[in-house]
Amino acid sequence: MSKILTLLSLILTLSFSAWSESEEIVLSKDEFYQKIIEDGNREKKLFFRWTLYKNGGLVVLLNYDGFNKQFILRKEYFKNSFRLNLYQSDNYNKNSPFLYLVFREFKDNKAKFNLYLKK
Repeated sequence: MSKILTLLSLILTLSFSAWSESEEIVLSKDEFYQKIIEDGNREKKLFFRWTLYKNGGLVVLLNYDGFNKQFILRKEYFKNSFRLNLYQSDNYNKNSPFLYLVFREFKDNKAKFNLYLKK
């Protein structure tokens, strides 16, 4: 059992050390989060907010580099996160830069997120 826990601890440590940036975000309804992401010599804007929390689902509106996205996040595993490729390319590469938004909890009419960037 201790070998399994040690292995899990090692995997978690290695996976979280791969992030270029990470931060915890707490937002009220319709409160905007804004971040500038650098793409070489260009700056791309990221905005997101949540608009509705109903039946365990959080409706999120996101705008990155002028493109809008809408999705629903839930606290259940595999439904609590959204991945966004930061730079468009013709061939998909697992090592290409991406943003990972994770919904952690909803409490006192505020939503808590973790934002991870891998550049």
